[in-house]
Amino acid sequence: MDFIKKLLLAKQEITQKQLRLKLRTTLFVSIAAVIFFSSLIAIVYFLGFNVFRDKAIESQGEMARTLASAVDSTIEKQAELLKLNANTQLIIDALKENNLKYRTKSEKETQRYLMDVDKRWIEASDDHPFLKDYLGNKLSLGLKALKGEDEKIVSLIVTDKFGGLAGSTTRPSGFYSFDKDWWLNSYAKGRGKIFIGGVEYDEESNLWCLPFAVPIEDETGTVIGIAKASISIDTFFQPLLNFRIGKTGNAVLADDKAYLVYHQKAAPFANKFCEYEEFQKTLQNSDKWGILGSAYLNHGKTLAAYSEVVSAKGVNWFVFVERDLREIFAPLNKLILVMVLIGIALTIILALSVFILSAQESPGSILQVIKETPLVKTEDEKSNRIEGRAKRLPRDK
Repeated sequence: MDFIKKLLLAKQEITQKQLRLKLRTTLFVSIAAVIFFSSLIAIVYFLGFNVFRDKAIESQGEMARTLASAVDSTIEKQAELLKLNANTQLIIDALKENNLKYRTKSEKETQRYLMDVDKRWIEASDDHPFLKDYLGNKLSLGLKALKGEDEKIVSLIVTDKFGGLAGSTTRPSGFYSFDKDWWLNSYAKGRGKIFIGGVEYDEESNLWCLPFAVPIEDETGTVIGIAKASISIDTFFQPLLNFRIGKTGNAVLADDKAYLVYHQKAAPFANKFCEYEEFQKTLQNSDKWGILGSAYLNHGKTLAAYSEVVSAKGVNWFVFVERDLREIFAPLNKLILVMVLIGIALTIILALSVFILSAQESPGSILQVIKETPLVKTEDEKSNRIEGRAKRLPRDK
């Protein structure tokens, strides 16, 4: 009996070893599946991240270039329109007549005369007849009529060939403009050229304006005066209005100091687009994009691609097309989540399949081994079994 008991115990031990081996196999397959799916998800995420990022950079960069080109075109058209309007016969004739007063004056006498008039101009009250001689003359009335036809124009000034005031829609701060940057650049030593300056604030209208200066020429092409127009910068925002990409993407216009020139929800020059250090780092990227952590009204990270507005040297503007990174990578994150769930489900299914297949009733399987293993009884169990049989035997009569 001891021999049989030992034999059965040995068989049970073999069965347990086989069961542990099957469980280890199942565990190994499960771990291998987890590693495989984790590696696959990591590869897909890495490749997908680069694909989504590069696609966003390309599309936003193209949009920024298109918008910057549209702003450029608007500025250039405004400059050409001003030159066309400034070279009308009314203005040309008025300047010819105005310039006659310099015929008998030398260069020094002309300069002294203009400086004396400039002093009188600055000291005169707004209702002084001296001012009305210029602000109410035929040329000034013609300029006011032109301004009334174009709401974009904030003010118009026309000077003669020496920089003296010939006509204006409003009272300028001074009479003599010879030392003004816009006048010097537009006159260009008598050659004449279109000049666009930096943004200026017009206190009378409470508007930010972009100054344009164009030469006025007679029939021979000689520069006889300069016209300056201050145009509301809102005019140049038209291509950016109502621009949206998805839920978070929009277009902004910033200057070289990182201040917002245009933003759907901000006044011009009231806020910065982002921290200046981030701004400069983005501008220094030859691929013209950057990841911003401090973009205006964004609390997360933003991908911003930009393009310069290059229509004028005096305008240092950059069109940025920005979009929240969370929105850009949302499809990829959803894909990764689905892959994780599928990986978990397949791992569980695979592990169960291995365990169930290993437990099928076949030679050497778990179920077969357990089924064929006789139950080893203890001595007490055997004694109880014998007593039970004795009780069931019929008694002799």
